[in-house]
Amino acid sequence: MDYRQARLELKKGKLYSLYLFSGSEDTLKEELLLEMIGVMRRKGLEPDLLRIDGKKLGWQELRRELEQVTIFSRGRVLLVKDSPYFSNIPEKNTKASKKESGKQKGRNPADEPQQEELAALLANGTGETILVFFVQNVDKRRKINKYLEKAGVMVEFPPLKGAALARWIRDELSRESRQIDEKALTVLVQRSGDNLALLKKELEKLVTCLGEEKTIDCSLVEKLVPENAQGSIFKLVDELGQKNAAGALNHLHMMRQQNEPPLRILAMVIRHFRLLYRASLLRQEGLTTAKIPATLQVPPFVAEKLLEQLPNFPGNSLPSIFNMLKEIDLTIKTGRLSGEEALEQLILKLAFN
Repeated sequence: MDYRQARLELKKGKLYSLYLFSGSEDTLKEELLLEMIGVMRRKGLEPDLLRIDGKKLGWQELRRELEQVTIFSRGRVLLVKDSPYFSNIPEKNTKASKKESGKQKGRNPADEPQQEELAALLANGTGETILVFFVQNVDKRRKINKYLEKAGVMVEFPPLKGAALARWIRDELSRESRQIDEKALTVLVQRSGDNLALLKKELEKLVTCLGEEKTIDCSLVEKLVPENAQGSIFKLVDELGQKNAAGALNHLHMMRQQNEPPLRILAMVIRHFRLLYRASLLRQEGLTTAKIPATLQVPPFVAEKLLEQLPNFPGNSLPSIFNMLKEIDLTIKTGRLSGEEALEQLILKLAFN
């Protein structure tokens, strides 16, 4: 199940004694962990939170830690990060798998949790001690992971994009009895991206500076939230679409002042033109504006911006631009020009061709 389903179960007071949180969104994992502790408190407990490095503590030691409950205990949550028990099974007959198996030669399989042990933990849990594993990835081919998924205690935390990201931002603000208008939300995501930890800090700053007001508007976001490289890319391409070389060069120099590596800037420009090309094909196929964001896997505000820029690149200009981008990429990687010189040359070619 995903974290939204897990959150609904917690609201009903349903709590297991074991969880496996997988995925890259650590901010969401921490939020759900706090909600779990909140459920325990509503049940009359005052749980301690113990954070454990899963790379340093083996399963046998962890099991002994689980058993250390005294009559004075008012609940515990054991958070184990980066445990190796749920990771990939090395593929056979590959150099990578041989290297990986070599690394694991020293690991004792007996010092890993077995399905029967976890089943007993789930069945006999008192609700006073909860074991939570935080991992980035799980290998669903492993029997232990199949069991945990079937038991309903594997919670997935995929990256938030588009409408899901907007909903998370609005939910965060609603906890403070605040809201954000649509334009301000668009600018906030443009400037902060989808990094939840960064967004959380920016929201805290915005709420603090909002004072008695209830709604965050665009002017406040523009005043307080610094623009990131992705926002500069939009502006740079906008300027190119209007054949404004001076404006595009200005945004390029701003990005370089922010210490953005030239190849990263070029990669973002390439990605942007690829999205533009795909958006143009989808438009030609008659796909509605509402369906384009999901097909491109971008937030609605990004799709809207792409569609606005399409008229600036008519006919077969986009395929020819890709050839130009490949040439610039090769120029930088072979050292024929410095990154900054090559990007400036790219902008001049795009603006005057």
